[in-house]
Amino acid sequence: MRNMIFILLAIACLIVGLAFSLTPIPLGAPLTALALVMLIGSSRFAARTLIVARMRIQFLDRMIAWLESHSGERIGRVLRRTRPQRMPRRA
Repeated sequence: MRNMIFILLAIACLIVGLAFSLTPIPLGAPLTALALVMLIGSSRFAARTLIVARMRIQFLDRMIAWLESHSGERIGRVLRRTRPQRMPRRA
């Protein structure tokens, strides 16, 4: 029940954050980041989806890696859970 409330709240923050990202009010990015952290923390499916997205989209991986290093300890720990495992390239 508690996870469901967090997921619904995160989806609401995501929708509001995306709406504010189109306006000149600088509230979109923090709300979107908050929604992302809430979704990752409460849903394994969201965490796995973000891992796959980070493996495929290099720009997204760099943005989230920046957030990992510049956020607090708790938020950074949640974001580090989605760090993709890199496979070495074959020659």
